[in-house]
Amino acid sequence: MKPGSSYFWGITVSIVVFFVLLIGLVLYTTTLDYGLVADDYYERGLDYQQQIDRLERTQALKGRVKINYEVRTGIAITFPDSVFDPAGITGVIELYRPSDSSLDMSYPIEVDRQGIQLIAADSLKTGLWRVKVSWMADGMDYYTEQSIFIKNQQ
Repeated sequence: MKPGSSYFWGITVSIVVFFVLLIGLVLYTTTLDYGLVADDYYERGLDYQQQIDRLERTQALKGRVKINYEVRTGIAITFPDSVFDPAGITGVIELYRPSDSSLDMSYPIEVDRQGIQLIAADSLKTGLWRVKVSWMADGMDYYTEQSIFIKNQQ
């Protein structure tokens, strides 16, 4: 091939464009955040049988824990007072953001006399959130979770 032929320049330009795109792709992927679901992801996996037991105990309850979201009031978690004494409930409520683990939050369970806990949602970003409730009552561990969609409060 002669250096002046159109084939030579076409192949040369194609190779140069390919390498520029390849280098751009590599640079772009190195800037992405590949955060794990949780910092202690592997330790949580080892305790999964205990989680299965908690879920089975929760399924066997006569009353269910209700998780409701209202734009004005926030997230309301209601424990069935026919099953649990509200004063004897301890545990933690986790607000988990699947798309960004840096937004995850955790609250201790502090229910009122009716077995309700309110969490203000005005500081939460719009999008999908998973509410995870782990609690202990009458010496037994329980767990429930529910996905909610937070809307802008405008």
